[in-house]
Amino acid sequence: RYGGSYKSGKLASKLLYKTKVKDPKVFRQRVLRNNKKYSVSLVIDQSGSMSGNKATEAAKAAVLMSEVLSELQNSGVEFEIFGFNELEKHYKTFDQVYNWDVKRNLECIITEAQGNGAGGNNDGYAIHMSAKRLLQREGEKIMFVFSDGRPAPGYGSIPSHAKKMCPKGKQSYDSFDLKTEVNLASEQVKLIGIGIQDESVSAYYPEYFVIREVSELPSLLLNILKKHIKRG
Repeated sequence: RYGGSYKSGKLASKLLYKTKVKDPKVFRQRVLRNNKKYSVSLVIDQSGSMSGNKATEAAKAAVLMSEVLSELQNSGVEFEIFGFNELEKHYKTFDQVYNWDVKRNLECIITEAQGNGAGGNNDGYAIHMSAKRLLQREGEKIMFVFSDGRPAPGYGSIPSHAKKMCPKGKQSYDSFDLKTEVNLASEQVKLIGIGIQDESVSAYYPEYFVIREVSELPSLLLNILKKHIKRG
């Protein structure tokens, strides 16, 4: 919404009375809700099926969204960047500053899709853990998952430090079903699947978008942010 009283912006008819006392502040300007907090999790598939152009596009999408979200950090928006295949990689925590080092490190998304852990895709587990981190935070909670939507979980055991955040009986990556975890997370978190040159996300995510060409990235992702991160 528009608010305040300024010398320029959108003319506010309710403020025109000020012209009688020679006060030029008869305009409103768009403002962020300063009483609203947002936590955004960017979850990025780095499995082998993403190798090549898909991983490159995912890295570009992560950088684009991070640049926008970092501009909103002073207005109550915090975000994390989390990559996964058979392994996990935290590119940025909620408390970490988004800087040049973080941005350059996002290039690793491309190489991780060709690395030792790229054979599997622990997406169900990754969504579960990201949702747990979001639920520990205040305000609105939003998760974007960048993937080709093809689950292929590994059979390894959950790391000991993470077991306390997992339900009893779920001690291995393959015990986390993607569709089940999406449904559970969606009950408390706004969850959006971003298909990278693949429509498989449509089978798992109630709300999803598919990116075919890099030229689609700016308008699509910025429109998504505009929709879900409300302004004042």
